[in-house]
Amino acid sequence: MLKAIALDADPLALEILNTFCQQMGTVAIAQTFTHSSEARHYLHVNPVDLVFMEIDLPTESGIDFWQSIRQHGTGYAEADLLPMVIFTTASTDFALISYELQAIDYLLKPFTVDRFHQAIQKATNYASCQQPPHSQPTTYLSVRVDAGLVRIKLADIAWIEALSNYLKIHLSDQSFLVVRMTMKAMLQELPSTDFIRVHRSYIVPIHRVQAIHNKLIRIGEKRIPLSSYYDDQFVERVQEYQPSSQFLPLSSHRQLPLQQA
Repeated sequence: MLKAIALDADPLALEILNTFCQQMGTVAIAQTFTHSSEARHYLHVNPVDLVFMEIDLPTESGIDFWQSIRQHGTGYAEADLLPMVIFTTASTDFALISYELQAIDYLLKPFTVDRFHQAIQKATNYASCQQPPHSQPTTYLSVRVDAGLVRIKLADIAWIEALSNYLKIHLSDQSFLVVRMTMKAMLQELPSTDFIRVHRSYIVPIHRVQAIHNKLIRIGEKRIPLSSYYDDQFVERVQEYQPSSQFLPLSSHRQLPLQQA
């Protein structure tokens, strides 16, 4: 069963959420809050799976609250995954930004129990895809595509490219997925042991790097530019990943092949 909290300035709305959750039997609301400061304190000392978040709050918007949580974490365990979030609101104005914040769903008030059930099912499906903290290393990336969630094997990612407000995830079978997400948010989701940013517009998996020539990284037939801002970090990370590699300074015009694992 999912453990949840709910934040809404309207006590009646909190009662409705509680009633719907009791009818579902798959999610339990451990605590409800009418003030964001109380909810923030609770999250800093109590792990939860899901947060029901009203956007229109008196002191700060639910969007600002959740952006703060995503930036600073919940506090109880830095390595733990952040809770899932379902936004609830009477306005359609924030639907787009809710997807940017990787919300599980966006419930438009007044919502029916059937619509609520759909949102909880999404949360349950998403939770089942996530590995427990401190278990095996993460092998999948879950991203929102259109109206659903898609799981991608990390081993299948060839490189990631920024396109305006979207990211294009190139896969090893030459297919790709387009997601509305920032580079910063994507890096937070990827394991830092294998993925590194090499340019304002590119993230690459280190194990796929085959060579570097004239500040161009070769991955298969693709040539990816290496920014001077990231080159020192790139060299350091490659040497950590492949200690035996004889990696020359990046100012060299020689092609620098890397050993393949």
